[in-house]
Amino acid sequence: MPHRIRAAVVAGVLAGFTIAASHATAAVPHTLDVQGVLTAASGTPTTDGKYTLTFALYADAKGATPLWSEVIKAIQLKSGRFAHRLGSIKPLPATLLATGGARWLGIQVDADPELPRVAVGTVFFAGRAAAADNAKTADNAKTADNAKTADNAK
Repeated sequence: MPHRIRAAVVAGVLAGFTIAASHATAAVPHTLDVQGVLTAASGTPTTDGKYTLTFALYADAKGATPLWSEVIKAIQLKSGRFAHRLGSIKPLPATLLATGGARWLGIQVDADPELPRVAVGTVFFAGRAAAADNAKTADNAKTADNAKTADNAK
């Protein structure tokens, strides 16, 4: 049965992948929560049941080779809704965002063709973390391993 994705909400800590947390008190999670609703071509929710979903992350909207993928067998859908934590089965590599640029999520349901890809975003303040990765100063930092200056470092 052909499916389509009516909505996908992608939120996570992808920006955290680029941060080396050698002195962090808590490890940065290397997972990405994804939720969505699968619908039939008619627009009605997919029939309740267990499905195999393949998630893949790409560097662009149309490229053929994924940067990463994982298969979730027997994920339960209710009223077409699903939720999964990407990286919980096959770890997301820390290098996934090292080159920067957009990332796209593709989802395949059972043996159907992959659904149109959805652009991946970050949660609101996680995007700010990328600026800290290349900071020239680290005001009030407990550590500033690679900063040129570290005002008020502890």
